[in-house]
Amino acid sequence: MTAYSKVFVEGKDDQAVLDQLFPIGGMFERAGNKRKALEKVEKDPTAVGLVDRDFDSDEVVKGSRVAECRCAILSRYSLENYFIEPKYLYKLAVFRDFDHLPNWKSEEEIECLILSKAKELCYLAAANEQLLIFQKNKAFHELTPFFDKPQLEAEAVKNELSKRMEQLPTRGDLDEVLKSWEQRSSEIIKECQTLQGVNRWINGKILLRKVIYQEICNIVHRYKEDHFMSDLVNIAKEEGPPSELVEILSGFGVDIRTITF
Repeated sequence: MTAYSKVFVEGKDDQAVLDQLFPIGGMFERAGNKRKALEKVEKDPTAVGLVDRDFDSDEVVKGSRVAECRCAILSRYSLENYFIEPKYLYKLAVFRDFDHLPNWKSEEEIECLILSKAKELCYLAAANEQLLIFQKNKAFHELTPFFDKPQLEAEAVKNELSKRMEQLPTRGDLDEVLKSWEQRSSEIIKECQTLQGVNRWINGKILLRKVIYQEICNIVHRYKEDHFMSDLVNIAKEEGPPSELVEILSGFGVDIRTITF
């Protein structure tokens, strides 16, 4: 098995999480985004890559795991989605002493909280899926939550999607796009009744780093986002890192046996 000298990831947040989870001598390098990570791996035979799934199909993910492919696509939407786990968040609540509060008293309560907050992002997920269809082969700029505005309600997302579509040179029929968005919203809402569906369709960078983090900030004051993520990663490390990440790195010949978890 070939051992590679570096693993390209998308951004600095991904690099920070993986460096903490797998402290193996600065092997992880940020490329800037998904497209750049794929390009760098293609040009560098000593490197492999690990990138977010985003809206990639099951077939694309599976194809990235064959022996000749050097850039693995995660099976969850993003790296952060591996930490959207009730067992990790409950241990965080215990560690930060807010496990006595509503929504945080058990893993079951936390799962209900995750599902509730994820449902609020389903319209946004469907909108970004539609945008991606019309931005293929280009840098994809997704819609992000309008946290300075009232809600992520359907009508607000629909208006933002319409504005973005009108800015694209090739946008297709807007009525058809909006009809497809409504259908996909319903389908994604249905799938996100489970954690598996949430981690498939909902961007963890938003759900974990923004939405759930903000919920905790309402309880734990002056709790910085990087400290929040560091605490979660340490908890995951103590539990044993996500098995899929271990499997991917081991498949690339990365020796993680000497790491103390």
